[in-house]
Amino acid sequence: NVGGELGEPGEFTVTNTGSGTAHLDSAGITGTDHLSFALLANASSCYFLEPAGELAPGASCTLVTIFDPVDEGPHGASLELISDAASSPDVMPLTGTGFPRLLPGATLDPQAADFGSQQSGTASSSRTFTLTSSGSGDLDIGIVTLSGADTDQFRLTSNNCSNRVMASGDSCQIQVVFLPEGTGSRSASFTVTTDADGDDTTVDLTGTATTTETIRRSRVLTEGRLPRVGRSGKQVVPVRCQTSNMDRCRGRLTLRVRGRALGLRHKRLVTIGSRPYSLSDGNHELGVRLGSRARQSLHRHGNLRVRVISTSRQGDGSARVSDVVRYLRRSRPAA
Repeated sequence: NVGGELGEPGEFTVTNTGSGTAHLDSAGITGTDHLSFALLANASSCYFLEPAGELAPGASCTLVTIFDPVDEGPHGASLELISDAASSPDVMPLTGTGFPRLLPGATLDPQAADFGSQQSGTASSSRTFTLTSSGSGDLDIGIVTLSGADTDQFRLTSNNCSNRVMASGDSCQIQVVFLPEGTGSRSASFTVTTDADGDDTTVDLTGTATTTETIRRSRVLTEGRLPRVGRSGKQVVPVRCQTSNMDRCRGRLTLRVRGRALGLRHKRLVTIGSRPYSLSDGNHELGVRLGSRARQSLHRHGNLRVRVISTSRQGDGSARVSDVVRYLRRSRPAA
């Protein structure tokens, strides 16, 4: 493989077949692709003859070469031995094929995660990130590290990627949760260290820390039947104030009847009395002054069907309405 593991060494045996001592002068690699082959002097016994370079009759020594291709494809060169033999120079052909370089690659998916809003002090559901060995060679993985302004707000809850070697096509997973404190936007990132130069193995993490909103509510309920209307024309309405995280019930009490009940020619609701209120928790009585037309109708008929409507302001500015039907009754005549 180009730039990877070397091929098996090639060993050549040099034998002196003559009757006298042969003198070996030099050995080297020649040819077009000489840079893709190397002569390993330390592994070649011909370099360690005593006396140097002298090969006795019938003796042998070795020359060892290695194939280390500089690029892909077939390569050829020669091992050339110079000596005082009649056959010098002795040339031995060298051939080899360079395979593609096996390079590691890494793909991390997804490369960003927004955890959205999360209540302070509670953990979000976990998010899973998959690291894939996407190169042609093995991927050497180091450690996973958190960095950024809010590293203490995110947690690695599972990690089967660190300190391992993954073959091409294999994958592993990392899981992260958002566990914020306080309120506001939070951000950090985690990085997986690998030997895949240039590949982006960093994930951006974001989220928003929130607190539990205090619910502030109030309501006013009409209690039981209405007392009889006194001679003053004022209707007393018994009510009960209920609050949650508010100091008082604030709003308006309104009495409404149909127009026909007042001698009008329509059936629309008509207000016959209204008053604001600001009440503490508990039971109260609210007096509502009735309009003259309502008093006259009540005097003629003895009773009026009325809608008792209380509209209470809530902590968020909205209104909560209680709408019940009751009857106005005129006072009994004196005995």
